Amino acid sequence: MTEGSFTRQDYLERVERAKRWAGLRLGSRLSLEDMAAEAAFSKYHFHRIFSAITGESPAAFVQRLRLDRAANLLETRNAMPVAEVAMECGFATPSAFARDFKARFGMTPRAFRARPRTIEPGAARGAPAGPATARRRDFPWRFGRAEALRLAEARGEGRYDRAAALAWGRLMGSWFRSGRKEPPCPAYGIAWDNPGITREDSLRYSACAPLGPGEALPRGLYELVVPGNACLVLDFEGSRSDYAEAYAYLYGVALPESGFLPADSPCLELYRSLSKGDRVSVELWLPLA
Repeated sequence: MTEGSFTRQDYLERVERAKRWAGLRLGSRLSLEDMAAEAAFSKYHFHRIFSAITGESPAAFVQRLRLDRAANLLETRNAMPVAEVAMECGFATPSAFARDFKARFGMTPRAFRARPRTIEPGAARGAPAGPATARRRDFPWRFGRAEALRLAEARGEGRYDRAAALAWGRLMGSWFRSGRKEPPCPAYGIAWDNPGITREDSLRYSACAPLGPGEALPRGLYELVVPGNACLVLDFEGSRSDYAEAYAYLYGVALPESGFLPADSPCLELYRSLSKGDRVSVELWLPLA
């Protein structure tokens, strides 16, 4: 037998493709066969490959993301009935959702929604919303309209500062290897998960570059299409270590004062230019329902 042509990196990229595909379809019925097909693996071996590489089964991965999404909806969409949250997140019945939610969070969905919440000063990027009394600094915000975007995406996982560094490194590596001479401008970041809900080692961050119509996707990156939407926009300039304060203000002050509910879509970090130092200028674009 001659030497095989598939590397460990090929396996990692295929599993990542399946994870990303499933993560964008949590409200739909997801089967092992569909995930295996997306990864281009045999359905007979995909479960073992996925579990060995990620440390959790495909079913456990999907269940974790569904429960994280449900918890976020319970926090941000107070008027949405619990049964609707269950259906929106892909659970077959409200009773199954209630059982699985309590097993994960130690309380029922209704109790989770009713619990008191506060902003923790040391929380990571994307901190959950809390009361306005916790504010320490004001940030300017406004309304804007985000146009539909076609993006080249690289992803990292782990604590947000590390996940972001990994994602941006991957994006830039593929971007310049494709023959491009200049960094993307603008560029976008997406913090997919709420660190108050998702465990630290599973937080997902995407670094993205815009692509024009018909522009080729650089090798090693994924295509991500973001629909246009009305947004709440918060301007932040400061140290990268203060992202948490900006996100806390966005969710705990600006959003409640806006008169709108958030859409079921992640917040976009818009960078008009990229810098390597500690200081950063970024616009947080939060889609509104």
